[in-house]
Amino acid sequence: RDLRRVEYGDERDPALRAVLDKISPLANAGKIRAPLLVVHGKNDPRVPVSEAKQIVQKVRANGIPVWYLEADNEGHGFARKANADYYFYSMVAFIERYLLGSAADRGSAVKPIAALRVHTKNYAVCSAAQRLNGNKAPAIGRAPT
Repeated sequence: RDLRRVEYGDERDPALRAVLDKISPLANAGKIRAPLLVVHGKNDPRVPVSEAKQIVQKVRANGIPVWYLEADNEGHGFARKANADYYFYSMVAFIERYLLGSAADRGSAVKPIAALRVHTKNYAVCSAAQRLNGNKAPAIGRAPT
C-alpha cells in the first residue's frame, strides 16, 4: 500500500479520499452506456479480482452488455501465449460485435459509432480483423453499417 500511496496519494487523508471516491470507476458505473470488455488475471497483485467482478456486476445491472474474461493463471496482464491469444481474439470479436456490428448487436442504449480510429499500438487488431474477413479490407477504421 505504501508504494501505491506514493503514486496515487494517501487514501487516509479525508480530502483525498473524497476525490478518489468521486472518480472511482465503481462510483461512476452508472454512467457507462457502451458495452464493456473486462479482462482480469485472477492472481493480479495490484488489483483484486473482486474489483473487476464488482464493476461487471454493477454495469450488467444497468442492462449494459459486459464480457468478462478472467484468467486463472495470470496476474497483472496476460503473459502466457495461450491466454494472450484468447484475449486478443476475444477483443476482436467484441469490437466486431459491438463497435462494427448492427444496431441490434450494439444494444438499444448504445449510440452508433461514426468511426473507429486504429492507433499504431492496435495495428494487430486491424490485421486480425482483416484475416477474419478473408483478407478483405479490415472492418476496423470504417464506419459501421
